[in-house]
Amino acid sequence: MKSRSTYIILLATIFLCLLSGPQVHGKCYYLAQNGDDNNSGTSSDSPWRTLQKLQLHLLYIKPGDSVLLKRGSIFTGSLHLQKWGNPEKKIFIGAYGTGIPPIIKGTVDLKQWTSLGNNLWKADWPDSVIPADLFIDGKRQSLGRYPNTGYLSASTPGVSKIELSDTTCLNQENGYWSGAEVVVKSSRWTLDRLAVKRFENGTFYFEGAASYPLPQKTDYFIQQHIATLDSPGEWFYDQKRQEIVLYQDGVDPNNFNIEVNTLNYGLHIAGSGYIEVDGLVFFGQRVAGLSIRNSKDIAVTNSTISNISHNGLEVISSENIYIGSNVISDIHNNGVEWQNNDQAIFTGNTVRKVGLNAGRGASGNGTYIGFYITGAGDRDHLIEYNTFDSTGYTAIDFRTGNTSVQCNLISNFCLIKDDGGGIYTWNNDFGNNTISKNIIIGTKTPSLHKSHESYAQGIYIDDLSQGISINDNTVAYCEGSGILIHNAGNISIQGNKLMNNGNNFLNSEKAQLVVKRDAIVPADKFISRNIIAENNILVAGREDQYAALLYFPDQKNMEQAITFERNSYATLATNSFYIYYTSADNLCDGYSQLSFQEWQEHAAKDLSSSATAFPRKMVSGKLLLAEKMERENWFTWPAQTFLNVTHTGSSPATITAAPGEAQEVLLYRTGLAFDTEKIYRLSVTMNTKQPGEIEFVPLMSEAPWEALGQYHCLKSDSIFRNVTFYFKPTINCERARLNFKSDQTLHLRNIQVHEMQTPVQTEKVRLLYNGTQQEMTCKLTGSYAYLNGLPVSREMRLPPYGAVILLEIE
Repeated sequence: MKSRSTYIILLATIFLCLLSGPQVHGKCYYLAQNGDDNNSGTSSDSPWRTLQKLQLHLLYIKPGDSVLLKRGSIFTGSLHLQKWGNPEKKIFIGAYGTGIPPIIKGTVDLKQWTSLGNNLWKADWPDSVIPADLFIDGKRQSLGRYPNTGYLSASTPGVSKIELSDTTCLNQENGYWSGAEVVVKSSRWTLDRLAVKRFENGTFYFEGAASYPLPQKTDYFIQQHIATLDSPGEWFYDQKRQEIVLYQDGVDPNNFNIEVNTLNYGLHIAGSGYIEVDGLVFFGQRVAGLSIRNSKDIAVTNSTISNISHNGLEVISSENIYIGSNVISDIHNNGVEWQNNDQAIFTGNTVRKVGLNAGRGASGNGTYIGFYITGAGDRDHLIEYNTFDSTGYTAIDFRTGNTSVQCNLISNFCLIKDDGGGIYTWNNDFGNNTISKNIIIGTKTPSLHKSHESYAQGIYIDDLSQGISINDNTVAYCEGSGILIHNAGNISIQGNKLMNNGNNFLNSEKAQLVVKRDAIVPADKFISRNIIAENNILVAGREDQYAALLYFPDQKNMEQAITFERNSYATLATNSFYIYYTSADNLCDGYSQLSFQEWQEHAAKDLSSSATAFPRKMVSGKLLLAEKMERENWFTWPAQTFLNVTHTGSSPATITAAPGEAQEVLLYRTGLAFDTEKIYRLSVTMNTKQPGEIEFVPLMSEAPWEALGQYHCLKSDSIFRNVTFYFKPTINCERARLNFKSDQTLHLRNIQVHEMQTPVQTEKVRLLYNGTQQEMTCKLTGSYAYLNGLPVSREMRLPPYGAVILLEIE
């Protein structure tokens, strides 16, 4: 096996000739939209007209021959190639002439529409190939669905893979939805398309099984049924009647150019080698625009693949593949499906708008992904200089060894499904993998009012993965964490810039770096270990975000697993670290908040690191409670506990609660109401006689006394300290309380509750990044400094895929 650097240089040299066009050694075959299949086809003056004619002659193509499609032409059909060139005489498929690139499309016209009334139209479709998409004047239309947006939610007492009941939302007669398709969220990361065998008494009975047992609260919608059609352009294929039904609001569809796709591939290369494809457009195919299987030394450059009903590009069981400077967009399932290949480069491509239509991608795992790469062992892959924008699930998902994911610009991912990331891997123990110099940007708009958590991590190393270096990446504004290491080991995290991640307010893991060990993987099978975090910059510019979160069974387990040194932290929150010990005998069932100094003392780590606190701004929000510590507002439990309020001189009033003869005391303040559509900020100053913990949770003040939000563990000692955190109620409650629990005497003062529109955040921090291959010059207006206080010039140069985090100076 060659070293990776040697291999990359060699492969790049092989394909260097692509930059200057084809090396013509043999015969050329020409196609043009204005050609004629009776022509010779061997000169630009006598081109053929159809791909069908060309396909016949591909049987005789030889090394060095070229196939040239005239620019400005559109061709309907497919090409299937099973031929070998050689290193000196490659087979070339490309374009000639001037104008826009030639288009190979997989659609055919659909005419003779007749009215069914109520704005519904039908056209016969007796073909055995079921169309996957319908286009009007070249624009892809939506399948009909119910409801038109969002999901219905079924709450069922049991779980099943083969049936779903919803007697609340579905009151139609038996058989009404039989034959339809139900799209269900069987997990956070899977959407399944399940054909309905029969519908009875508000229950769907499916032809097949969901990927996972459907949860008791299942989100779903219905498609592929005439009752879902109520908006212009919505359609579905009635397989029983062999007709396509279209909704058009007062418009005759015969006046438009309507097409459906029937062809699986634009270009299918199988069992071939030494072939170059350049400058083509593939549009509207059912399975893939371009497919490469069991082939060797194939290059695809400067081409566009768009509006594909399944995968944009498929490369399967092939070797020495070069995919460069292409655009892959508007794909229902995966932008690139890459399986069991060896020695390949994917560089300079743009992959966008992939998997954005729920229910149109494939069911189960490994779907709605920008670039999905799998293959056991040492595979030699380089994924670099690409742009990934807007994917329904993960942007890059790799399950291979000896793979470099570097210098990519990634944004807007996990838009349909979550528990994924900008870059993700799972069960990847093949080793020698590198994630470096990528720029991963979520969204700068905080997700404050979503009704659900959204776990869209920047870089996500999931269960049983190991042997991965994560170096010099920039990750910012992700809804989930910047980097999440989950049940993984032998991970190096060095030189990364992580800023303002944890943008979804409801997420519990709102940190720049999360290292998590839980029971999903049994301890006897795998233990998190050898995780090194050094020379990173972690910036949390919002009061509800944290620098790091560590989730381990106990302190010993954590200390054995991770090493933190020479990092730089900058936070707005007073307590910038969160720790959760799942099996320790703690008072609190929640996260413990630690300041940077407490974190150093607690774990004896990060002793060579530094921390900066952003200047705090005034709280903006509606003040709901400014507690003067009146005795009649506060209560304790159980009965033998002690409660007192003291006023000492100019000091704030203090309320004291002590366990007395009980083991612990509950101290709570009633008379509050909380709304699930609002967020709240609690600020409190507290202390205890001895170092310990105080548990807080917003709680119902009457049966069934359910928690209204997340439990928090607050570290305490004999020094009065202020802590601040946010919560969004999970249940509307007109009778709520603030609930504190302690196993020793507890003192509280200065309690305030605000109703907030947004968490307190600093506006002084700024991220500059360069997601291109050229050096960038940034001109600054105003005065800025690095996090360490050193001033910067008004003009900064950023290297390719470099970034800097700056503070504005007054």
